[in-house]
Amino acid sequence: MTDEYQGSGIAAEPARIFLDYLFDVWPFHKLYLELPEFNLPQFASAAGRGLHVEARMRNHHYHQGRRWDQIILAAYRAGEEPPPSDEFNR
Repeated sequence: MTDEYQGSGIAAEPARIFLDYLFDVWPFHKLYLELPEFNLPQFASAAGRGLHVEARMRNHHYHQGRRWDQIILAAYRAGEEPPPSDEFNR
């Protein structure tokens, strides 16, 4: 995304369409996305509305002079979402 569109949520719609496609075509229960913690703010708009923190591996990465967690997010099939969690905004 260019700076002009970052934080606008414009990338959320195609991502949601792609996830819907995957759930419609295959019998997945949930899909996982792994990312280093320093990339988590890019996904903040999806917190609790499609992506849920499934796991956190503490101090997994070393980047720019500090340790970062590895975050595992899960996207659940519609109607199977877990209860909301504040873990995303830790």
